[in-house]
Amino acid sequence: MPEVTGAGGSTDAIRIDTPEYHHNPFPTYKLLREQYPVCRVEPGGIWMISRFEDVQFALKRHDLFSSAGVEVMIKPDWIREECKRDLFVLLKDPPEHTRYRAMINKAFVARVINALQPLMLDNAQLLLQQIAAGESVEFLGRFAYPYIGKVITRITGIDEEQDWEEMRVWLELVEKITPMRPDDDFIERVEAAILRQHSYFEAVIRDRRASPRDDLVTRLMEADVGGERLTDLEMRNALELMVGAGFHTTTHLLTHAMMQLARQPGLMPQLRAAPDLIPAFIDELLRFDAPVHLAPRRTVQDVCMHGVRIPKGEMVMVAMGAANRDPAAFPDPDNFDITRPNLRQHMGFGYGDHTCIGSALARMEARIALQTILARFERVSCAPDEELHWVETVTTHGVHSLPVTFQ
Repeated sequence: MPEVTGAGGSTDAIRIDTPEYHHNPFPTYKLLREQYPVCRVEPGGIWMISRFEDVQFALKRHDLFSSAGVEVMIKPDWIREECKRDLFVLLKDPPEHTRYRAMINKAFVARVINALQPLMLDNAQLLLQQIAAGESVEFLGRFAYPYIGKVITRITGIDEEQDWEEMRVWLELVEKITPMRPDDDFIERVEAAILRQHSYFEAVIRDRRASPRDDLVTRLMEADVGGERLTDLEMRNALELMVGAGFHTTTHLLTHAMMQLARQPGLMPQLRAAPDLIPAFIDELLRFDAPVHLAPRRTVQDVCMHGVRIPKGEMVMVAMGAANRDPAAFPDPDNFDITRPNLRQHMGFGYGDHTCIGSALARMEARIALQTILARFERVSCAPDEELHWVETVTTHGVHSLPVTFQ
């Protein structure tokens, strides 16, 4: 255990489900880090860990904090068996996680990812050509969704059969699944969407089994670890994970980029003059306000931290979003600074065994989008935070829409 000191325990019910929290969780994170580094929060009395050192510890100690123990969140009793989700490697612990991740790593090689660059560039240019200078547009609908959606449908092989908008509707429905039983209308809609999406993925798998291609789906299908390959069901789960892990996260990253460029007008000319700073800008975005703030875990045994005992079997939210603003790791953490000497130490893509497999793809998507925007426009403005409609989830941080004006 890390030898750290500090308070812990009861917080008098700090909530992480209020509009104020969804809009700006960072004051809550600050309070937790300083006074309650290991504590229960509402709703549900779940536990939260918020300091940088502790978050790193929890994310690498799967023997204490299990990913597999949170399956109940996505497999509630109210949904029929064939519609229950399996997020593949995301909800696995070693050694099973190690085997699956090795297979995915063999598919996500640099050559396969780099081959997507022309698609990204052509699509970004086409989308931006349809936006006039001085025109107020909704950034997600006009750029981020179709840009990322095109990449996701291509890498999962469904682009020949399904458009990104239908895929996004399915994703938004399944992301609303919780252990609490919803109304019958929602159950009917989400089950229909899941079965429809299964049919798309299964058609791709059948096609690649019959006619392999030089693409990510085929490479994943052919990945061999210890003489084993993925079954059709495991392939379907892997394709679903690629959509779930890569769509809204990267669109949130792009909206966060627009917000920072609008808030700090000097950044656009700085990045345009020195494009080699764009990767640092992306890393500081991931530290300052990553798309994913919390990772759920379940304790495998009693765990004592900061003098506080978390009992076995408890749900724990590991707060990367709080850790990335910990002044013990990042001096002056609330200042957006692309010159930080240690900015690559952020946990915007997770940490340890569960570091995001698609991080290189996400970086490329963001870099090409930003380069294309910088080449076409000189500056951008957007509505202030308090006027935006923030997504009401506890794990991610982003907006439902982002009105912007490019000049």
